[in-house]
Amino acid sequence: MPVRGTLRNSLIFWFLLFSLVPLIFVTGFALEKSRVALDRELFQRITGNAKDVELTLNGFENHLVAKAEKYSVDRSLSFYLSNSNQSEIKRLVLEWLGSTVASRISILNSDGRIIASAYKTAEEKKVADDLEGPNQIFVAEEVLKKIKANPKAKLIESKKESLELIQYYPVFSKSGKGMGYIEQVLSFQKNFLSSFKARLNVDVSLMSPDYKIVSSTNEDLLSYPQRFFQSLKGDFVGKLFDIKVRSLPYGILVHPIAWGDSKFFILLAAAKIEANDTLRNIKTAFIGVFLTVLVLVVILTWVTSNVVVRPLRDLYAGITRLNSGEEGISLPVHGDNEMSYLSQSFNEMSLRIKEARDDLRKKIQELESANNEIRKSQSHLVHSAKMASLGQLVAGIAHELNNPIGFIYSNLTQLDDYSKRLVKIIGLALTNAGDLEKTMKTEDFEYIKNDLPKLIKSCQDGARRTRDIVLGLRNFSRLEEANLKEADINESIDDTLMLLSGELKGRIQVSKKYGKLPLVPCYIGNLNQVFMNILSNAVQAIEGNGNIEISTAIESKSKEDWINILIKDDGKGMSKETSEKIFDPFFTTKNVGQGTGLGMSISYGIVQKHGGNILVKSQPGKGSEFTIQIPALGPPDARAKEIRIKQ
Repeated sequence: MPVRGTLRNSLIFWFLLFSLVPLIFVTGFALEKSRVALDRELFQRITGNAKDVELTLNGFENHLVAKAEKYSVDRSLSFYLSNSNQSEIKRLVLEWLGSTVASRISILNSDGRIIASAYKTAEEKKVADDLEGPNQIFVAEEVLKKIKANPKAKLIESKKESLELIQYYPVFSKSGKGMGYIEQVLSFQKNFLSSFKARLNVDVSLMSPDYKIVSSTNEDLLSYPQRFFQSLKGDFVGKLFDIKVRSLPYGILVHPIAWGDSKFFILLAAAKIEANDTLRNIKTAFIGVFLTVLVLVVILTWVTSNVVVRPLRDLYAGITRLNSGEEGISLPVHGDNEMSYLSQSFNEMSLRIKEARDDLRKKIQELESANNEIRKSQSHLVHSAKMASLGQLVAGIAHELNNPIGFIYSNLTQLDDYSKRLVKIIGLALTNAGDLEKTMKTEDFEYIKNDLPKLIKSCQDGARRTRDIVLGLRNFSRLEEANLKEADINESIDDTLMLLSGELKGRIQVSKKYGKLPLVPCYIGNLNQVFMNILSNAVQAIEGNGNIEISTAIESKSKEDWINILIKDDGKGMSKETSEKIFDPFFTTKNVGQGTGLGMSISYGIVQKHGGNILVKSQPGKGSEFTIQIPALGPPDARAKEIRIKQ
């Protein structure tokens, strides 16, 4: 059964999701924390080692400064310098070299020439060869400038496989005259760094100020090019970062050491093989736990899904039978648990559904009967509303037609009298021309001659007025245009006003402000009915004399053109409660027998049919304002039908 497989798969999926995802998260979190903890421990250890090295080098620096201060006040040195006794200076320098950590001590005169120099080798201490005559050696010109600017200057110089820290100290005569300088040099080579490696158990390297490794206890680190560290732009200083040396992982810490105005770097590298092995063991342990839990969860999920799915399968079968129309279904109830309660609830529901269906059948029959009665009543009410509107319209038209027809009728009596007189005058002219002039005076020929054209014109005006009223009535009804047609909205409003002219004349002033509108596809006969209902209500709302304002315009909104028709009166207005109910069917404020309450409801339905809307604003004593909005392209349903026909 499909539901069984789907539900079981869902249960297995969600069981695994909610049990394994947290486990995976915890595993990954624990591994990451372990890695971070190991890196933190390594960082702290290497940072401590770096501090030890820094303290050792600072001790060396302080030692050199103390020795330099001692040597500079040795009067024998200034005496030998003043006498240029090079042999005694060599002896003195060689003696000093035995009691200092310096790798080399040299004495310079004030011009930067090296007078004497002694240095240490791996086996013994030596002095430089004869520096007199052609073998004179001067320090570099830029170095001489630095030590003249700062007689106690400290410089750093990179050599092949070594880094030299140079310290200068001035020598003055008894009178305070500058005699020269003491130069002490610490030369750090691999054998010097090996003592740190043996004590700290890390590889130690020296890096020049321009990020070049010049000496290291690990030869492979020397293979790293200078541009590798330069590309990091110093961001690695004081931070632990990883590199690989011959595929072996190392944690590297670069620690700056100040020497005068410059600084160099010590680079400590600790192998991370043991840390990675520890992480690998932790990862293996977590994977073992994860797989064990995975197996247990799969077994538990399978058993649980079977326990849940079996009764649900019976329930699904019952629901399928119930959907097919079968009634009175009863499921077997096993045990005393939530699933058995579910089966009992289904049986109770099935019984209630059967009772509800029986009751629903009876209600449907009653509703169908009541609906038929409502349809008949609604048809009668709509017919009554139409007849009431038609009666009002016919009464107005009859009154309007009565005036021109009345004076046409009265003029016909006068025309009959005038015609008889004219016939008499013509007959006398033919038989007795001598009495013609006398008869013309007696019959008022001159008056008849002047009044007859006026009388005929008056009849013509009355006939024309009658024709206009009949034409307006035909345009208003548009019985031949029940289908969708393009119509002029402004012209339709004028036709409606023509039919209401009898009620407007002498009492209500109509002001029109028509915009330039395109021909609009619409059911114009229905729209005329809307205009008639709103204008009739406006006329009835004005007690005595008043004004009605009508304006039309086209407006673009939501990428579509809309026709706006505004009809405003200064009648008695409506309350807010009346305005909210004005479009409700059968709602009317007129007395019993004077209105059905369907006129505005029908008007609202007609505008809705066109895809538009009617908005009303009104206040008691301030009149009412109706805004009719319809799409300029015609009703949406008609447009959609036209598109389907074209396709």
